[in-house]
Amino acid sequence: MSTPAPDNTERTAPADTEPLCPAQPPELHSTVSQLRESLSLLEVELVKLRELVLTKLTRRDPAQQLKDQVSQIKNEYKASLRELRAEVKELQQDREIVRRELTGIVQRRPEPARRTPRYLRPQQGQHQRDPPSPAQQTQAWPGTPPHPASPAAGPAQLSHGSQSASRDCQHCGRYATSSTSSALGS
Repeated sequence: MSTPAPDNTERTAPADTEPLCPAQPPELHSTVSQLRESLSLLEVELVKLRELVLTKLTRRDPAQQLKDQVSQIKNEYKASLRELRAEVKELQQDREIVRRELTGIVQRRPEPARRTPRYLRPQQGQHQRDPPSPAQQTQAWPGTPPHPASPAAGPAQLSHGSQSASRDCQHCGRYATSSTSSALGS
């Protein structure tokens, strides 16, 4: 008995089965290519954004830069001020040491002779002459003319013998005195 032969047509190409690699419709292909292009653009934008973030992080805001500079200058100023204060303290200590040394030297040194106070000393250009002795008053200087004191001069006649208000004789330069102090205006 023979068996019937199998039908190859049904088994080889079934009509309602889909192929293993189906062909894509054209609209789907264009969508994938658009997505790939968009993805590449997004990658480029992402790289730019990363660079921008890095530059923003490395480059600070101008206001913040100014604040940082001001705080740095303040810190430098404070450090300089501390150094100056330390130097001033050292100078004060040195001054105190020198003062103590000088005080010790002055105390060990013998006291100098007393000097005449400045207000009692004669001023420059003014020479004080000792009043002439009675013997000098009566002697005439050799080669000097007689004094112009005469009765015409009035009651304040100048003579070399009187001891009231003293002045130099205008005529001969010798020490002369007025017989009355009121006549000289002294």
